[in-house]
Amino acid sequence: MNLGLKSTLLIAVIAHFANPTGATVVTPAPDTHVGRITLTTTQAGFPLPAGQVIQDYPLLVRFDGDQFPWGEANPDGSDITFENNANVQLPASIEEWNPQAKRAAIWVRVPLIRGDDRQSITVKWGKSRKISQSVTSVFDASNGFSSVLHLRDQALDEVNTLTLRSEGATTARGAIGPAASLRQGSGFAGELQPGKALPTGSQPSTTSAWVRVRKPNSTIVGWGKEAAQGKVVMQFRSPAHINMDCYFSDAGVKSSSKAPLGEWMHVSHVYTKGVTRLYIDGRLEGTNTGQGAPLAIADGSRLWLGGWYGNYDFDGDIDEVRISNVARTAAWVALDSDTQGTSPRLTGRLVRSDSAPTVSTTPRSIDEGATVQLAADLGNADKAYWELISGGTPKRIATDHERISFTAPRIAADTPMTLRLRTISSSGERVHDIPLSVRNTIADPSVMLAAPSSWDGREPAYIRADVQGKGPMHYQWHVSGPGVAYEASGNILRLDRGFKAGNVSVRVDVDNGGDVVSRNVVIRVSPPSNDPWTDAPPMKMEQLRSGMFISRGMGNSGRVAVTGSTRAGATVELRAAAKDGWIRAIKTNADAKGTFTVQTDLPARLTMYSLQLVSTSKGKTDVLASASDVQCGDAFIIMGQSNAVATDFGQITPSFTSPWIQTFTDKFVPARYRNTDGQSGEIGYWGMELARKLVTKHNIPVCIVNGAVGGTRIDQHQRLASNPTDATTLYGRLLGRIAGAGLQHGVRAIFWHQGENDQGADGPSGGFGHETYRSLFINLSNAWAMDYPNSRMTYMFQIWPKSCAMGFDGSDNVLRDVQRCIPDSLDRVAIMSTLGIDPPGGCHFPADGYAAMANLIYPLVEQHTYGIQPKSPICAPRLLSAVRKKSEVILTFDQPVIWADSLRSEFLVDGKRGRVLSGLSKGNTLRLSLAAPSGKQITYLDSASWSQQRLLRGMNGIAALTFEGVAIR
Repeated sequence: MNLGLKSTLLIAVIAHFANPTGATVVTPAPDTHVGRITLTTTQAGFPLPAGQVIQDYPLLVRFDGDQFPWGEANPDGSDITFENNANVQLPASIEEWNPQAKRAAIWVRVPLIRGDDRQSITVKWGKSRKISQSVTSVFDASNGFSSVLHLRDQALDEVNTLTLRSEGATTARGAIGPAASLRQGSGFAGELQPGKALPTGSQPSTTSAWVRVRKPNSTIVGWGKEAAQGKVVMQFRSPAHINMDCYFSDAGVKSSSKAPLGEWMHVSHVYTKGVTRLYIDGRLEGTNTGQGAPLAIADGSRLWLGGWYGNYDFDGDIDEVRISNVARTAAWVALDSDTQGTSPRLTGRLVRSDSAPTVSTTPRSIDEGATVQLAADLGNADKAYWELISGGTPKRIATDHERISFTAPRIAADTPMTLRLRTISSSGERVHDIPLSVRNTIADPSVMLAAPSSWDGREPAYIRADVQGKGPMHYQWHVSGPGVAYEASGNILRLDRGFKAGNVSVRVDVDNGGDVVSRNVVIRVSPPSNDPWTDAPPMKMEQLRSGMFISRGMGNSGRVAVTGSTRAGATVELRAAAKDGWIRAIKTNADAKGTFTVQTDLPARLTMYSLQLVSTSKGKTDVLASASDVQCGDAFIIMGQSNAVATDFGQITPSFTSPWIQTFTDKFVPARYRNTDGQSGEIGYWGMELARKLVTKHNIPVCIVNGAVGGTRIDQHQRLASNPTDATTLYGRLLGRIAGAGLQHGVRAIFWHQGENDQGADGPSGGFGHETYRSLFINLSNAWAMDYPNSRMTYMFQIWPKSCAMGFDGSDNVLRDVQRCIPDSLDRVAIMSTLGIDPPGGCHFPADGYAAMANLIYPLVEQHTYGIQPKSPICAPRLLSAVRKKSEVILTFDQPVIWADSLRSEFLVDGKRGRVLSGLSKGNTLRLSLAAPSGKQITYLDSASWSQQRLLRGMNGIAALTFEGVAIR
């Protein structure tokens, strides 16, 4: 029987190691079984200094496998008691008792733990035992607990302070017993029971939890209220660390070292007014000594697990959440981590014998990968450690078990090892060594790669790893060189699309538990310079509707193709007429089933068309469909985050609209700078300015659909392969709008302004945004190529330095450099700088700044969409290489740049300023004289200190793209 979480059983009375007056002394029943557990605070166990004491500590006692004689106890564990040396029962509470799985977790309240000592607890059990129950708890206010939450799919507060409501939680195996498993959108909400309270004001408190995080950037536990200095919220942030968000109070603190992802860890936040400490696995990881106003928790706190105020973003498992109304000592916190962990040092095993430990030390031979069973009689040993010693280094493989299953590791050659049983008892430590001879019997795999020598970058290409060998194989694929979209599955790598000509290197790493075997192949990728235009499939005749926008094709016209059914053999005519007098009619005949397809071309110009689909048969004419106010022009997409939304530009909203500038919501409507008073159709300031310039200059209607969403990372823009139009995704919502507009084959270019939220480490990988930005942008470009096959260009912006104050320790500099290098991986990408835009935009831009953004990108659109070839460079200068020549570094750009002496401080060599003495620009090169002929990397413009008055610009006046850590060759 597994009592689990709800069936907590109180099986003890309050006790002290000295028997208090009136306490009940237990008389053993005839079938009582007796054992002992030793608590060791000397150097042999969990070291505490002599004289230090910990009072009323809730000790976790575990039984696992052969550590307890399960058949001798009741199925529910109701017969088990724990006693001190005076035979007085200690308060105890069963969290888990599962004899089928041979697993138990029991909390025992120990009145006193003394430093530098050995103390014993007597354990008694027997099926016929009768034990008394009392109202004394393991956890309550008397030992400082405000709330103790044992978790699974439901939650129980053992102190009865909170009532918790589960919102989608499930049960998982926890650090202690059952635990709560949460996915994004699920969690717990807790309300105070009448007359109960959590710590208030700036009272001392300790908040602790066991947690295993699957994805970073989420909330583990929070309590209090959303008010200044009014909350204690434990978060897992990237790069992987614990952050305590306490609303700018002196309780705020974060961990200094990396927190593990995907592993159980114990986190404790200890607060006293003026001093806050954060511990991970018992180690002090952060301290705040009075920075911020004192914590001010209001009465009536609420609690959430997995989120804050019902916004559940946590993905992982949570176990044993506790809130105390005292500041726990460092020793208490360390004991929690130790005794509740998988290999405690304080608590010993259940000892039922006075004999000395014994084990056979006969040498053994074993094949690598083979498994043997080993058994010992641990006798009177309080602790037992099984260790494998190879190359002189011991590795613990089991603790406190008499029987273990040992699997020999993979080796490269026959290897001698030692399996050591180390036991600790009152008489000291004993070591039992079992010599092992591990035989090398499993060969590393033989690997060959089958791959084409060349690839057109369009039809899928397959690379296969042909492997021979024993055991399960593990594969890791690596692709480098020009941008390639690919997918790996086992021993097969599929190349989906190549974006730039060049040599792509593919490497596979294969292992079967031993050494990794690597094989590499180089494939020449030669994608076409221009992909053929793909006509859209014919629309159904019921899709012919007024106000629609027909996209221009490769020439100066757009095709309208309609399919449907009418009477068999009927003559079907598609009539088109413009308000300027242009008329055209195209006829076809329906087949024997009445099915037809008819198409016509509409010139792209500033006029409205009317369309009529007519069927004539046996002298009878029917109008099958008609549409008015139809336009033909160029369609574009804007995507990204808030600077692509571009509606935060000031208080005044321009009233300008034009019938020749359209967008699509759920229908075609005139585009606007931004929506006001319930309007629709906003495409943002620079989108509207760009459209306005294009229409004015080229006399062609423009349709821009803006799907950008502020505050979004690039991983949130990815395509869901199983359901590309999923409206819960950013990609799916935009694709659904474009498909609804009938423009999937009509999008000519995509504008991408994004990256602000990737400057830091807020993504799902646990690392910095710049680490995955390139690969995610390639994947996104592949998705665009699939869903918008005629898009000819992507225009992207290198974001403002440390835009919106995001990123730290220079991570934003690296992100901008990744953006600078995107054209090295993908053709048909033009990148524009933003740091030269005036008026500037440290986060968002004012109206004139967004207008300048449109002015910068406009000539590029003219070049690629309207064939207007510039006489001089129109893009931002981009660094191509850095080469050393004695004490100079020669920087080569894609266009001429202008040097000014004030720029010396903007160049950093190996991360340090002041190393550039002078500069000289000539043509596309910039020669920098260095103070010393050393240096491995060069950086232009560190966001920590820069000025718009000191910008490297091209001869065209456009600010150069920044770069970071470029290798000097």
